[in-house]
This record gives sequence, C-alpha cells and structure tokens, in this order.
Amino acid sequence: LYAGQEAYPWIADYQSGRTSQYRTRYIPNVDLKPETSRNLSGGIVIEPTSSVSFSVDYFDTTISDQITRPTPQDLNDDEDSLGRAGAEKKWGNAVTLDRDINGEPLYTISFINAHEVVQRGLDFGLKANVDMNSLGSLSLNNDTTYLFKYTRQVFAGSEVGNFLGSRGQPRWRNRATLTYAPTQRLSFDTSVTTTGSSFKQNPTNGKLKMYSRVDLATSIGLFNNKATLRVG
Repeated sequence: LYAGQEAYPWIADYQSGRTSQYRTRYIPNVDLKPETSRNLSGGIVIEPTSSVSFSVDYFDTTISDQITRPTPQDLNDDEDSLGRAGAEKKWGNAVTLDRDINGEPLYTISFINAHEVVQRGLDFGLKANVDMNSLGSLSLNNDTTYLFKYTRQVFAGSEVGNFLGSRGQPRWRNRATLTYAPTQRLSFDTSVTTTGSSFKQNPTNGKLKMYSRVDLATSIGLFNNKATLRVG
C-alpha cells in the first residue's frame, strides 16, 4: 500500500484505438486511514429431517474508508467520457493523467480511502447427507450468494457508482460440493463453482460470460485421523 512501483498494464486506449501495454506509475500514499465496517445480518435454518437442512441469510455491509484505487483502464474510460480534468476531479489526488510526446497514456495512481462501499444480498445454503451403510456415505453442500446492491462512493458528495455486475463483481456465485466417503478415512470431493456474468475488467470491451470451474480432490486420514492428506 505504501511502496511505489512501475508497471505496463494492458489498456484499450480510446484516443489511439489501440490495445497495448502502457507505462503506469503506482505511488505510495502515507495518509491512508484504516477501513471500518458496519455489518447487519440475520437468517433462518430449516431442518425438515436430521440429514437435510436449508438456510437463508441476509447481509448488509457498509464499509467506510475502504482502501481502493482505480485501474488504468478505469482512468482511460473516465478520460474518454469525462475528459482529463473530469477524470482527475473524480479521483482527486489519487491519480494524475498525462500523455507522452507520442500521445500514449502515462498514468500515475495511488491508493485512496473511498468514502463508502455498500453491499447487500442473500446467502442460500443446502446440506444433505445420505448414509449408504456398508457402501459409505454421500453428502451434498451447496452455497449461493446473490447480491442485489453493490455501490461505491469515492468521495463524500460525489456520484454513487453502481458496480453490481461490473468490474469483476458478478451478481451471483454458486458452489456445489459432492462428497463420497467409502470409509471414515477416505473421501472423494467434486466441487463445481459457477460464477455469473459480469463486465470485463481488462482491455477488451464486453462481458465475461457465466463460467464454471470443477475441482476434484481426495482426502485420506492418517494416524487414526489425527492428520489428513489432501490431494486435488
């Protein structure tokens, strides 16, 4: 957060119409303040049987002085829509927007404390277990997070930006894990994590489509299950 560095991130430059790596300087900010947050949550759990349970939890989180910084692509987009002066006004002393003698972007960026970030949503859970006697056991865990609000206000009195579904903040995510345990010492896990679509945060415009990731793992209990070896 305090160290300076220089990098060459990919930027889709609106002025040249060219996507390339442009020089960007990251400078320290010794005036950063610690983040603070307020969290409200509540939920219910329903257990129709001893082996099945459903849960729903509501959460409302407000973060003050969140430590953040714009990406170079954010600055280029803001420079395009607001002009250089407008982009610098939006981000205050966190950025400097320049161009070299060839007209290529030359940005300076530092971390800042955003005024306020608000997240609201629901968590859904499902747990189920099946005892198959001599064949072992089978269990399913499914967790879903659904956001219906994600806003960020950079400075007090500035515009409140809606980041829901954009800049890597998908509206929902789901993770389902199926575990088969033939014995108490051995288990096999298959996990599927599905992420909803969101706007890209990279040089190419457009949206990231919904995608899924599959993870496979095996766990073996050692020393009377006092230790576990997990391979995945």
